[in-house]
Amino acid sequence: PISGYLMDTLGRKYALVSSLSCISLGCTLLSLCGGRKVALFLIAFVAGAGSGIGAGIAMCMGADLANVALVKFRNTHGHHEALSDKAVMTVFLGIFRTSQDLGQMFGPQVVGRLSNLVSLDFSGLLIGGLGFLAALFSICCVDETKRDESALKLSKEGSQRDKNRG
Repeated sequence: PISGYLMDTLGRKYALVSSLSCISLGCTLLSLCGGRKVALFLIAFVAGAGSGIGAGIAMCMGADLANVALVKFRNTHGHHEALSDKAVMTVFLGIFRTSQDLGQMFGPQVVGRLSNLVSLDFSGLLIGGLGFLAALFSICCVDETKRDESALKLSKEGSQRDKNRG
């Protein structure tokens, strides 16, 4: 419920940056805590809070971006009878989810191999650093997807057109 509230009130970008920052802080601090039990507990709390804040953010932003992709497709190519709005959005979401799944599949393998080559502490620092870079990238380069009303309007019109056709 917290992540949905943040995304709906403060925006998707706010939830994304907050989540990335908390998880990155947790990964970084985990490498520096030296195995102290109280520190591990507090770090797990911070990383878990970041995970909770970001619950569903990828799916939510993916759906929002599918609407934006639909608008851009229609503005570029016009309306094709062979491609319904639903088909365009389905292709976009399929590519989006595949890239997300590839990250989930290969990410742990990369971290595991890095841990074997260097150390687990170094892996945590590297992952934390990459997470902070992702948060910075999100601040600078990711647009807020929540308030794109034109995309939502076009998507609703397309859905209505697809229902009338079917």
